[in-house]
Amino acid sequence: MPAVPAKLLDIGENIMKIIPTNKRIQVKLCEVEIKEAGPRAFILPETAQPPSEHLMMEVISVAADCQTVPGDKVVIPAHLLETVNVEGKEIKLISENYVLCIVSE
Repeated sequence: MPAVPAKLLDIGENIMKIIPTNKRIQVKLCEVEIKEAGPRAFILPETAQPPSEHLMMEVISVAADCQTVPGDKVVIPAHLLETVNVEGKEIKLISENYVLCIVSE
């Protein structure tokens, strides 16, 4: 099995390796292109918009037993995303079983 790329987390003087285990993948929120509003468009504040049920995330690192690879863009249910604090930094993890699809261009 190929070596699993690990995400290096820079915490001041220390650098830690974050290696997901047990079919977990580490993800980050994808940048979404926002279209400019037209001259007759309504703009709603974020507080007036319903929360998204699903998120598009980019895979950063994976456990050895995963099929997804770093760089994949995946769609996941927002409520299943786990946020873990490691030395003051937020790490976002999700089980690969909860990935609904991989998005390709």
